[in-house]
Amino acid sequence: MLRGTSTAAEPAIASLSGPLQEAFIGIFPATGKGVFKYTPTPEPFRRTETDLADFRWSIDLKTLHPASAVDELGFSSQISLSDGVLHTAIPTDPTKVTVELIPSVGISTDMKRIAAAFGAKVYLGANEKLKLGWTSMDGQTNKLELPLAGHPNSRYELYIGNTPSLQVGKMVHSDFQKYYLALNVPFPEWYDLKFTSVGGGFDLMASVDAPCMPGNHGG
Repeated sequence: MLRGTSTAAEPAIASLSGPLQEAFIGIFPATGKGVFKYTPTPEPFRRTETDLADFRWSIDLKTLHPASAVDELGFSSQISLSDGVLHTAIPTDPTKVTVELIPSVGISTDMKRIAAAFGAKVYLGANEKLKLGWTSMDGQTNKLELPLAGHPNSRYELYIGNTPSLQVGKMVHSDFQKYYLALNVPFPEWYDLKFTSVGGGFDLMASVDAPCMPGNHGG
């Protein structure tokens, strides 16, 4: 899902949602600045940090498996970002859901909270535009340029979401291990995530509080 919302006083952009085949987000003319992660404190990252926008609330598989490498034949790129600062847009709330990192063998780790949704901050210079292009599952191509005509000083928030798929009768759902299909990590070393509702009252699978695949691999 790709969603854009104006945070200025102008009218909001209509929601751009639905399954995507592929999407591109980038600045035109090209700047060559690239993509960075928002990491306001030195390593190592501690899960007692208070800056909830820190990108490292995600699960870094390169940290879990330092010798691992990505098998480029094991995945396809659906969303490309050429410029911006990646950050945690929505973290999980420990008062609603607990998150455990579970090894194949050994004791699980309380992750406190993890990134439920990532954000990308993109800063435009004079005469620059942010171009968005995406292809829906029916093959229809779409595009959008920001800022919108007549609103040159607007600020926008762009979110890329991965809503958990519904499995009837299952209160815990994780697709985290699907990352390993693109990594050269043997099965006995795999991890998984366990989400547990605190006090019940909401469906983990239908909530951003329990994201399917909140992870990254170094970078």
